[in-house]
Amino acid sequence: MSVPKLAVFLILAALSNAYAQQTSNPAAVASERPEPLKATVKLGEPIQIIAPDIPDVLADKTIISVFSATLTTMGVFTDVAFAGGNVELKDAGADAISQWRYTACTIAGSPVDARVYVIINSDRGDVSTSVELDPAYPTQPQEPVEKQISKGELFRAHADGVESPRAIYEPDPEYPELARKAKFQGSVALSVIVGADGTVKDVWVTKEGGLGLDQKSVETIRRWKFRPGTKDGLPVAVLVSIETSFRLF
Repeated sequence: MSVPKLAVFLILAALSNAYAQQTSNPAAVASERPEPLKATVKLGEPIQIIAPDIPDVLADKTIISVFSATLTTMGVFTDVAFAGGNVELKDAGADAISQWRYTACTIAGSPVDARVYVIINSDRGDVSTSVELDPAYPTQPQEPVEKQISKGELFRAHADGVESPRAIYEPDPEYPELARKAKFQGSVALSVIVGADGTVKDVWVTKEGGLGLDQKSVETIRRWKFRPGTKDGLPVAVLVSIETSFRLF
């Protein structure tokens, strides 16, 4: 059995790019790479499921393949792409999923496009399928970084006498079950604002990992505690970068 071992690296760095504010359109948020939704997305129900043709070389094997897709308001799956697992099912799986039909996902009863993961399992030719929502996670700060810096509310590490914060409580993120089943490995890069009290005030993903790695990383980093960064000896809010790495050994 593979046992996950997570290595989490804290990389303190100055960041120079300005970031746009969050979108407030829930339908757009659900279909694009989203910010956290204020309302919960409800997954649609299957209408037509077509099992993929299992290649003869896989007929006596137990495999899992995972695909990312958009489930549209029309109930069809678009942007279907192989995301992890057994690559030999890549073409047959994508072809089958493109023919599926579901009821639309909804937010408060209104149809929305939503990002999903489609899981195809084959146990010696006995095929089962499932669909999971790809939960939203932040990809932008709550307030633009440059605006916070211009107001004197935020500082970049190692600039103008700023000392970087140091992590004093840094639990590893849990390995997502879907990624574990698909034997999926990867890393996630995040930007983090550490407050003057040493707690995480904001965190967002700058390089995606996929298959739940992003969500688990954000959830965990929010619980980290730091010795605050300082400027001229006084504690201040500091922008840092953190990378999480997920490996199966």
